[in-house]
Amino acid sequence: MFGTDVAAARYVEGRRESLGFGAQLGCLVGCNAYLTPPGTQGLAPHHDDVELWVCQTEGTKRWRVYAPLGGYPLPSQSSRNLRQEELGELLLDITMKVGDVLYLPRGTVHQAEAQEQGSAHLTISTYQNWNWGALAQHMMQRVAAAAVAAGLRQLADQVEAHPQPLVAAAADAMAWDFVRHRLRPHPARLPDPGPAPGIDDGLVVRATGLFTIMPVPGQPQAGPCCSKGAADDDISIGSEELPGELIPAAFAPAVAAVLAASSAAKPLLVRDMVALVPHKDKEVALSIAHTLWANGYAVTVPGAGAKAKKPVKGKAGADALKAAKKDSKKTKAAADGAGSAEKSSKRQKK
Repeated sequence: MFGTDVAAARYVEGRRESLGFGAQLGCLVGCNAYLTPPGTQGLAPHHDDVELWVCQTEGTKRWRVYAPLGGYPLPSQSSRNLRQEELGELLLDITMKVGDVLYLPRGTVHQAEAQEQGSAHLTISTYQNWNWGALAQHMMQRVAAAAVAAGLRQLADQVEAHPQPLVAAAADAMAWDFVRHRLRPHPARLPDPGPAPGIDDGLVVRATGLFTIMPVPGQPQAGPCCSKGAADDDISIGSEELPGELIPAAFAPAVAAVLAASSAAKPLLVRDMVALVPHKDKEVALSIAHTLWANGYAVTVPGAGAKAKKPVKGKAGADALKAAKKDSKKTKAAADGAGSAEKSSKRQKK
């Protein structure tokens, strides 16, 4: 139905601006369409494990919203179909009309019935597995505990003693989950990668919010640029199906710089990548640039580096000018010497 994830759009002064909900919210976003005949109810009472936005597009529909089951709000799983006698306190009883929007927090029990005209609505779902509980679950997976209570205590002790590594790893896992499971953008909406990059070209990321760098501990060294500066861990550039090769972690600064360059007006110059790789090796920088381009992560901005070259000023420029003049005089003297030798040779022949 949509071009990229849930891709709403607006027009500002005649220019189309895409509003990709998934990219803007930083979480998985889904959308379902519901058509309900007059006087019928499509689903039994239930609650969901996502935040819901109900947008009425046609007809009318009566919505009844109830308190969470057992007094426990924000459950992490959807409920089974519920019987009417299981429902709690009625919190809201409204009839939605065209243009109305209803927000249902995770865990809110609800049921809906189409009125005389029938009903059509869209339900946008957000923030699935994107909450403090999900973060804690990822953190718990990294803590060896014999029992839940001991694990929680150990987790608390580790977070207090060394919060950065544990929380960072859990946050990386959540980001990895988002990147792997988000809907793939339509190829027609991505820019052409352009020609293979050279040392005088620039690079920009192919799409913002589409890739992320993830550490991959304990992997064997692999990739086109591993002959120098290999590290203990590798990194992988996250996308939907994890294409491309593992890259040594020592090259992460160069990769991160490319992914951070989002404007063709200010690309990352390939020649500037040389300073970001171990040993400042030009061939290694070119290899990384080509890997990012070949795997669809980066777009080449041809000639960006050549355009950025400027004359050297100041003392360094003056020294360079003196050296050039000196070389010019040497060249002229050599030429004069060659001319004199030629004239002497002609006189001897005569």
